[in-house]
Amino acid sequence: MSVRTLDIRPGRGRLESAVVGLLAAAVIGGTLAFALTRPENAGDAPLLDWQVSAFDGLSPVDQAIQSAMGPAIEEIVFFYDMNGEWPTVEQLGEDLVAPFAHDLFWEANGQVDWTTTRPGATDAGAVYYLGRHGRAEGQSAYLGLIRHAHLNTNNSNQLEFWVHADTGVAEPRALKPEALVGQGWRQVVARNGASESRRIRGE
Repeated sequence: MSVRTLDIRPGRGRLESAVVGLLAAAVIGGTLAFALTRPENAGDAPLLDWQVSAFDGLSPVDQAIQSAMGPAIEEIVFFYDMNGEWPTVEQLGEDLVAPFAHDLFWEANGQVDWTTTRPGATDAGAVYYLGRHGRAEGQSAYLGLIRHAHLNTNNSNQLEFWVHADTGVAEPRALKPEALVGQGWRQVVARNGASESRRIRGE
């Protein structure tokens, strides 16, 4: 019985190569077209008259207080979630939470007098921490405001930080933004460093 050998030559693959090449060219061309026609990132919205930048609109002591309020809000909300009530300034001080604790940070940043207030029914679901009578040069009064937080619900515990040029300012009569602005408060807006640098350069 004779055995025959069959030689199978591979195809030249010209059609397949052409198809792959065209697809690659289409992908590259589409990517370039998207990159060239995509609008540049407009960045953050411009600051309003009643807003101030956390990067270049605050004095050094105001920046220190504003920075301390970020971690403090986490402690405040944790306390609220665990106990169903807002911590007092005294409780926060005992727990060594800056800027409320009377420690070296407090002494170096004006020895601010803090109080906490739960507003009436018109501002239900909000609480604020008011810092006044700071003694440092260029210091403001501070309002750390937490809106729409309710026990046993999905909280929206976002801190709003406001400053006032009068360190002895009276307690706010109402907490809506327009009411605070009318009383001379300015909201601090924290942005990322890149966008803030572009804003300062006027880009």
